[in-house]
Amino acid sequence: MKRAYKERFYPNEQQTELLTKSFGCCRFVWNNSLKYRTDAYYEKGESIAHSVLEKRLVPLKTEFEWLKEVSSVIFQQALRDQQEAFKNFWDKRAKYPKFKSKHDKQSNQSG
Repeated sequence: MKRAYKERFYPNEQQTELLTKSFGCCRFVWNNSLKYRTDAYYEKGESIAHSVLEKRLVPLKTEFEWLKEVSSVIFQQALRDQQEAFKNFWDKRAKYPKFKSKHDKQSNQSG
């Protein structure tokens, strides 16, 4: 027998701020990497490896200081998720990965 439990998280003000920053930074890294990959393909015909994108995280955090405010683990996970999205695209199981929007369900902190 399988069971599922739903949990609800009610963050305090400080936790809400950290979550909002984390979602925003993660979205920025996803969109930046997707643009980098897309531009490389259309301009040079190259496919960018996952390891290249991970190595770009350090210079990206140097260029955008505010990325240092949250854990880099979420950036690495975003890049792994993007790699999986591209793998599904190449195997014709999904459409081309999309840019993330500020107006996604997770980005809205109201209710």
